[in-house]
Amino acid sequence: MAASIPNQEILIGSLALQEAKASSEIENIVTTQDDLFRSDSRTDRSLTGPSKEVTLYRDALKLGWDELNRTQGIIAKRSLVKQFQLLKGINSGFRTTEGTVLQPRDDRVG
Repeated sequence: MAASIPNQEILIGSLALQEAKASSEIENIVTTQDDLFRSDSRTDRSLTGPSKEVTLYRDALKLGWDELNRTQGIIAKRSLVKQFQLLKGINSGFRTTEGTVLQPRDDRVG
């Protein structure tokens, strides 16, 4: 059936958008179908609020899928960094400083 659609990307894109919407609701990022499809048709990317978050999630999902296809199923670090950069709108990579270390607390006095 999908082969009968002239532009299959429309079908795939809408499914990814629905998945992004459902996953974002877990983080209390809620938007409407109308807002999503309206924002998806915008080309200036001046989105704000929940629609922006869901659209970015969808774009990162697609980027990850494209990278998996390109690398024949290998999840590369650079692919994860690209997704992170897209979601956050920044150019940084992996943290280079040490993170928090959790150690058992010694409550003994003395």
